[in-house]
Amino acid sequence: MKWVSSIKYLSTRYGERALSVKDKTLRLSFVNNLNGDRVRIRFANRYSPVPVAIDHMTIGIQKDTGIGSVTDVTLHGNTEIVLAAEQEIFSDDTALNVRAGDTLCVSVYFKENQDICSVCSFWSETGPKASLGRGDHTDGSMFEETEPDYLLENIRNDVHKMFYFFGFDAVQVYTHDDVRVIAAFGDSITHMSYFTNALSRRLFREYPGLAALYNCGIGGNRLIHDATADPETGKPIEVFGEAGVKRFERNVFDTDQPDTVLMLIGINDIMHPVQFKGKESSAPAEDVIEGYRKIAEAAHARHARIVIGTIMPCGNDEYPDAWIAAFEKTRQNINSWIRSQSAFDGVIDYDAAMHSENDPRYLKDGLHLGDGLHPNDIGGETMAAAVDLKKLM
Repeated sequence: MKWVSSIKYLSTRYGERALSVKDKTLRLSFVNNLNGDRVRIRFANRYSPVPVAIDHMTIGIQKDTGIGSVTDVTLHGNTEIVLAAEQEIFSDDTALNVRAGDTLCVSVYFKENQDICSVCSFWSETGPKASLGRGDHTDGSMFEETEPDYLLENIRNDVHKMFYFFGFDAVQVYTHDDVRVIAAFGDSITHMSYFTNALSRRLFREYPGLAALYNCGIGGNRLIHDATADPETGKPIEVFGEAGVKRFERNVFDTDQPDTVLMLIGINDIMHPVQFKGKESSAPAEDVIEGYRKIAEAAHARHARIVIGTIMPCGNDEYPDAWIAAFEKTRQNINSWIRSQSAFDGVIDYDAAMHSENDPRYLKDGLHLGDGLHPNDIGGETMAAAVDLKKLM
């Protein structure tokens, strides 16, 4: 038997208060694909300089008539929990009989005003659901959704609605040793979850109770350099995070031992030097390839297989032609290496599945959010269909 994350997202660093809550219940619900009779939750206050007090937390199972089997989540036997600044710690084990296909619901009540400095987030509405309601609803009762008391402009004004949860970052089930564990590692294309939600549904249909997929994506993340600097302020855009080569082992292996890592990263190494720094060319393809090799070595040293995806196009009619030419030169060189290399245990050719037949510099019409870069739900389904599940299992 082993502990496996049925859901996991990474906390995002904002560098200041992202939002405040008072007398609010946060609820996260998601479809579980594991069988077990015990669960636990990883409390998380990462990137926060201040403590966070959780007055009550419960977990239950969504039923037709509401949330049932509601059970307290405790830490050292206590239902009232105070997380120290930057603390991450697992809860006590909680007895709860769960089965693949159950919708699990975590409810967290914050009574007094709490400043939240980092959140876990996703964009797609086709997977987990996150909501906030006034009052204490940790008994599983329904509530009318409300907004937090304060929200940073860069969250509030995001072009695509972002869903978020906080105070914890993973829910684990004590399950059988034969369950295969898959970590999705990457940038916003992974983080936003249009793709990983679709892949989770495929895994549930074909391997019910036998596969777990968790999300290690960070929007704006680059493989070989830390967060890009804002051209106006000169300061790093902290939400973009540390370079993938630096964060890989911590983010992928800190809660689980994955059997397979599914990696898609590199587009921001191609785009950001041109977009943000005004350079005439992207990061050298050779540097990105060296970063890939380092990650493959790290995965294998941790006894995990690793499958790499080709980089999809990012053409947008609003970009100058010189930008797209710079992007494509590097992207094609990197993809040629990916398709022919032997450092990884498999390749998924997302580029072939997603690029326009009329112009391979662009994604197919109808498969992206309108920016030419990020897949929408249909694009996520297309990407997931391109994955040979045998390479993951």
